Amino acid sequence: MNADSAQAAPPGRPEVPAWKLVLTLAVAGALAGLLLVFVDQATRDRIRENRRAALREAVGEVLGDPVRIVSFAVAEDGLVAEEETNYEVDTERLDRVFAGYADAEGKQLIGFALAYQRTGFQDAIRLIFGYDPRTKKVLGVKVLEHKETPGLGDKIEKEPFLGPIRGQVLDLVAVKPGKGTGGGSEVDTVTGATISSGWVIKIINEAAAMTGPKIEAWLRKGER
Repeated sequence: MNADSAQAAPPGRPEVPAWKLVLTLAVAGALAGLLLVFVDQATRDRIRENRRAALREAVGEVLGDPVRIVSFAVAEDGLVAEEETNYEVDTERLDRVFAGYADAEGKQLIGFALAYQRTGFQDAIRLIFGYDPRTKKVLGVKVLEHKETPGLGDKIEKEPFLGPIRGQVLDLVAVKPGKGTGGGSEVDTVTGATISSGWVIKIINEAAAMTGPKIEAWLRKGER
């Protein structure tokens, strides 16, 4: 073997045609898409069921563990009772409300639960509250979902803020801590989370204003 042969570079790899690269990428993308579809279909029903279960529990919590719960679709002309209680709610539109009863026959009305959301300081604040439409008193409040600042905004989901709202008469009035007049319906906002806590109060007032007239009309008809 001469020196020229010893120093000759090995033959290079054959160049891969561009169409093969494109085909490989297309197949990989299709497989990834199919996998995503499969995972979505496999988990969608479970996620929906978990959300329904969480809402069912929350309705019971804000209404004080009623014996019977009936859902009502919120239609243009009023409330429409549903044969089976439906725990799927569009909280942007407030398309469904829940009546809680202290008896299985549905004669002793406790109040109504409303789930609604609005955008707070960071993102949407989604909550549910119960109130007695006859006295306008808030029975309970629970924040279902939020993305407010940890350590500050997340105080809106805690008892020191939510507890004093119970028993207040709608419409609620947000006041800075120590700045209230002592009048009814005043709720102290949270120091360091004034905007977030203020939005909780606005959400409750707005939801009650949206559906309150329809609930009151339902009561006037003597429906139970």
